Amino acid sequence: QMKDEIQVCVVDGQGNPGTTFTYSVYQYADYILKTSDDEALKTLVVQMLDYGAAAQAYFGHNTENPANEGVSTDHVVSDSAPADNNMTVAESGSAEGISFHGASLVAKEKVYIRYYFNIADTVDYAEFTCNGEPLKVYKYNDLYYVQVPGLNPADYDENVTVKVNGEAYTVTYSVMHYISRTYHGQNTEQGLKDLVNALYNYHLAAEAYPGN
Repeated sequence: QMKDEIQVCVVDGQGNPGTTFTYSVYQYADYILKTSDDEALKTLVVQMLDYGAAAQAYFGHNTENPANEGVSTDHVVSDSAPADNNMTVAESGSAEGISFHGASLVAKEKVYIRYYFNIADTVDYAEFTCNGEPLKVYKYNDLYYVQVPGLNPADYDENVTVKVNGEAYTVTYSVMHYISRTYHGQNTEQGLKDLVNALYNYHLAAEAYPGN
């Protein structure tokens, strides 16, 4: 949604609207690229816009106005490949009737990881936590899932552990694991590969930015 226009109108105490201002994430990013001398910041903004354009293409949103079109910079960003795909989900312990099924990403203001579990009908108690905080359990067809707190781009390589029933059973995953597995998947469509590759490059730029 980086090219989507956001309208803001100031209304006085009597409810009378004033001037309406229109802005977008792209406009702010373009301003930074035109005025900043901070190369690390410019790299971060370029990669953010590339990720936005890849997301527009993959999700079919406002595709006629890609976020990285006409970016006012001669700053060159080289292509990168995601991390190797030899990463594995780390599981320890066990909880009777509960097993890890898989994970997916939800991209909003931040990126969230969803952990999917098989839970047998005979299970009458299952508590899921992350970093000591309880997680709400949702039903999805025949599966159940929990969603961990959102991660900033610089933290996509951080391992996130979900604990089941205390520490009886734990599952550790990361955004980077999803990126790697998806990018190197034999059946992954090109649009999704482009999206996770852009997400990976966005992470690298955010990680390199001072004070991330």
